Amino acid sequence: MQTANKLFLLLSMTIVVLAQTACSKQEQVATTSAAPADKPVVVATAKESPASAPKAMDMPMGTNAQGATDKMAMHHASGVVKEMDATKGTVTLAHGPVATLKWPAMTMTFKVNDKALMAKLGTDKKVDVDFMKEGSDYVVTDVK
Repeated sequence: MQTANKLFLLLSMTIVVLAQTACSKQEQVATTSAAPADKPVVVATAKESPASAPKAMDMPMGTNAQGATDKMAMHHASGVVKEMDATKGTVTLAHGPVATLKWPAMTMTFKVNDKALMAKLGTDKKVDVDFMKEGSDYVVTDVK
């Protein structure tokens, strides 16, 4: 009987030590399934309960609402100049769809930071423009 008590005590102490070791680790443990490169990997620490672990749909995806995956991505549009404002450095274009942003055809105002590009624009002129997002603005970077 004494041997059984000693064995039970030894087994209990081993379990307690293992549980304390597992709970005290602060390193992150990634999910074991391989995630595609364009999807976030859900990471949880040993202290997080499954209910508090972040969910993939709650994780920032690095995309804006329009679907661009890179803030520095270049986009292209073809359209007609509807209005220009050299003092504000803006141009309003009635442009066709922009596939890289999943935009339909629309009329919108773009910033034009390079004054030399303003010379390539003219009301009712058909143009092809390259643009990118800078902060909350879309800025024309080239006019053809």
